Amino acid sequence: MIELLKHIETLLLENDCVIIPSFGGFVSHYTPARWIEEEGIFLPPTRSIGFNPQLKMNDGLLVQSYMTSYCTDFSDASKLINKAVDELINTLHVEGKVEMHGIGDMFFTIHGRLQFQPYEDGLLTPYLYGLSSFGINKIDEVAKTIDEEVVPETSNPKVYEIRVNRSFIRTAVAVAAAIIIFFFMSTPVENTYVEKGNYAQLIPSELLEPFDNSMKESIPAKRQVNNQKVQEQIKPKAIKEVVIPKSNTENKSNTAKPSAESINKNSCHIIIASVNNRADAQEIVDRLISKGYSKASIIEGNKWIRVSIMSLSNNDEANNKLLQLKKNKNFKDAWLLTDK
Repeated sequence: MIELLKHIETLLLENDCVIIPSFGGFVSHYTPARWIEEEGIFLPPTRSIGFNPQLKMNDGLLVQSYMTSYCTDFSDASKLINKAVDELINTLHVEGKVEMHGIGDMFFTIHGRLQFQPYEDGLLTPYLYGLSSFGINKIDEVAKTIDEEVVPETSNPKVYEIRVNRSFIRTAVAVAAAIIIFFFMSTPVENTYVEKGNYAQLIPSELLEPFDNSMKESIPAKRQVNNQKVQEQIKPKAIKEVVIPKSNTENKSNTAKPSAESINKNSCHIIIASVNNRADAQEIVDRLISKGYSKASIIEGNKWIRVSIMSLSNNDEANNKLLQLKKNKNFKDAWLLTDK
């Protein structure tokens, strides 16, 4: 039982409520500092303690304290608490009163009801420790007579002369006026420099980044053919001649831009961008061609100028090409335009 009372006293130092399972709960209340007009003293803030016999549900706080103290589990700690509670109730019935150190007195009334009487000094609290009451006297208004010292007037008062340099004042006024006129009459300065990095591009640069080799069109090799056989050395000892047919080589002009006739014959165009002027469209086409898309072209409509990455005559083939292009994140917004 004594161990139980020590746990309760320790827990009440930092907690406002400590419940003893199947017995009741101790609840603390904070009382702020107050002024006693009749006695002329200030009372410090305190914590008063009360007992509520209706609080019997186990909140685990006391059990946790027992578990930490005895290094045991929840079940064993609960058994120890129940044993201590039975001993406390038995002591109350036998002796009629139990003194709880630092908290108050617990006893049974003549009607058999459990009663708790807290100490008048209040509950011991660490952050209120050392605060005591003190008295203070009121300030009474006392009329005081102050003798005024009479200063005799002198017959010849002193006169002080302050000399001011007028030329300095005129110079200062002129400088201030010049500064004011300069700010009001100065030509407004405008920053006409345009930093290209601060403006959005018409087409994201990611669109023209290098793509997978599987998505590129086959580009004819650009080389000059002198109608001679090219010899390729495979091994140091065995030399084999490889003849490249003339039909597999094309002129450089054929890979630069597609002819207008071939574009007009194709009725399905894979569109990757729409712009407002032809110059921007041509720039995109040139960059696509330089990246290996030799069939890139410009498709002009009524209001928009569109950029086609390739044009095909067969609708099914165009849809297949479009699906392949959409696998590339740079062409995920591509769409198919069909001439009607």
